[in-house]
Amino acid sequence: EVRWRIVAGTGALLSDTVTVSDGLGEAQVWLTLGPTEGEYQVQAELVAAPSQTVRLLALAAAPVRVTSVTPSTFSAGQFITLQGSGFSDSTTVRFDATEAEVVGVSATKQALGVIVPACLAPGTVQIVASQGGGSTPPVPGTFEGGSAMIDLAVGEYLTVPAGRVEDCAAFPAQPTDTAEYLVLPQSATPIPDRIGDFTFGGTGLTPAPSRAAAAGSLSLPFAVRFHDWLRELEAEVAGGAQPADAGPELTPVLSVQVGDTRKFKVCSSVTCSTPEEFPEVTAEARYVGTHAVIYEDAATSARLPNADAEELGRLFDEDLYEVATRAFGAESDVDRNGVTLILLTPQVNGLTPSTECSRSIITGFFFPPDLDPAFRGSKFSNDGEVFYALAPDPAGADGCQTSLEFVRRKVPSTFIHELQHMISYNQHVLLRSGSREQLWLNEAMSHMAEELGGRQLLDQGDTVGFSRFLIGNVANAYGYLRDPTQYRLLADTGLLRLEERGAAWLFMRWVTDQYGEPVLRRLSESAEVGATNIERATGGTFANHLAEWLAANYVSDLDSTTVPARLQYTSWSFRRTFGGLYEDLPESFPLPFPITLPPANPSDFTTTVTLRSGSGEYYRLVQAPGAAGFTLQMQPIGPTVQLAPQVTVYRLR
Repeated sequence: EVRWRIVAGTGALLSDTVTVSDGLGEAQVWLTLGPTEGEYQVQAELVAAPSQTVRLLALAAAPVRVTSVTPSTFSAGQFITLQGSGFSDSTTVRFDATEAEVVGVSATKQALGVIVPACLAPGTVQIVASQGGGSTPPVPGTFEGGSAMIDLAVGEYLTVPAGRVEDCAAFPAQPTDTAEYLVLPQSATPIPDRIGDFTFGGTGLTPAPSRAAAAGSLSLPFAVRFHDWLRELEAEVAGGAQPADAGPELTPVLSVQVGDTRKFKVCSSVTCSTPEEFPEVTAEARYVGTHAVIYEDAATSARLPNADAEELGRLFDEDLYEVATRAFGAESDVDRNGVTLILLTPQVNGLTPSTECSRSIITGFFFPPDLDPAFRGSKFSNDGEVFYALAPDPAGADGCQTSLEFVRRKVPSTFIHELQHMISYNQHVLLRSGSREQLWLNEAMSHMAEELGGRQLLDQGDTVGFSRFLIGNVANAYGYLRDPTQYRLLADTGLLRLEERGAAWLFMRWVTDQYGEPVLRRLSESAEVGATNIERATGGTFANHLAEWLAANYVSDLDSTTVPARLQYTSWSFRRTFGGLYEDLPESFPLPFPITLPPANPSDFTTTVTLRSGSGEYYRLVQAPGAAGFTLQMQPIGPTVQLAPQVTVYRLR
């Protein structure tokens, strides 16, 4: 534990006062500078040895300032000037939540030219300038109403709140050229698990029937249902009362040797809840490392060869553990032994019913009561950090037939996935006494952990290992993009479909590409959850992130130099990735790119869109040369409470 405090400089904020070092021994905190230029100092000290300190220095440049707006009353498309100081070519300006076009900065850096955006609500709007991660206090102006045409150049985009669509989503006629638009109606609510229908279309909009009731049925592999039950258990355990004196004080196990044995209590049935469902097993230590110890159940029918135990142990200890803790922070150490225990046991094999063996198999899990003090010393807890994994069982004596190669292939990616859940529970619940992370974001982080583990192997030249870690994410994302209207991004109750896991990974991949890998640790080392946590970690709004991510899914790697950086994945070229999979595995990837958009004429385009929390639909409107202008419209069908609908338009051609 490292304690942090600001010892010089006024108005600055730290993201936390105490953080925990990761698997590399590093502790981090994020400093937000105050409004005063000059020197800021942060002191760090070891909680266990307060005399051990270090001071860190940050120098703040003069902040951008806005003192006035000329004219102070304006309409859409009008050129106005912001007066102030510290402006530069990188200054951005927003009118309420809408970004404006900046057209120039004066030589003195004291004036900034801005074009007023369309689609603002009439009346007072708040104008904010931002630069280098800092923002000015809002300066008011008055929007007179009236709307300029949405006259986008190729590569430009705009997001319009649903309440303003009819007033301002008007497009000009095309006298000589063809205009092609990507149009994305979407729900930008930060609240999970909402759903509602809208009639959406062009100038000739006619009412359309509701279709939400006809949404696809939920059918999930057994292993996924078990995994989601564990996340529900996390929420239940995290929300329970914490006793002041939770069980007996634990005696640290300071050293373990290969060949040592110990007993474990293992959940042996799905939704285990009674003492009888936690049989006690005896296991032998097969690998002892710096961060991980592998135990093998003595009842395993096919003993893990020594070389495989060593190979798996080194992978966990030297690669996956450090990758996960560097990205997400430290797991807990409630048993004070300094290591994470990995138990290979046929009890995990037996969790999967024989009828499910050909569809999905439970490969491993983390059990929240092992960490929570409310369960200390109970029949349900091993009072420490334990990852449970299936054991080799080629004959199927204890469940599904499980070859040694299957264990080699599946257990490592499951381990890093579950280790993120373990870290998240520690950071959100145990260290900060908060709620467990919302289901969708928790899974997004764990699927990102799988990718980071795979990229670690790729850096070492192991392309096969990389593919094993990533193919599940890529397949899930492909399934989501084939029909995004059927799936939520934001989910916190019930079960999470594979396609929704694909959406969560894609969103987190885009956020990481835009803000860098440190954003993952900011999300993990937080008491906030869900969309609020995203906004805290990035400094942006969830509604804007959603609009840009949805557009990026289609335009990121089009053959064009006009795609803005905010609408790009920097780590993947999905058109190339999906195209290669289509050639190699057409039975699983039947299209070269999963989003297919037949052209529609905006003058007679009408459809029903079903919006779920964080979902959107994709349409391509083509306006022929000589075609008249058109207006987009969006009208609710029945209840649409707290869906925060909006429409993003991107000009493709």
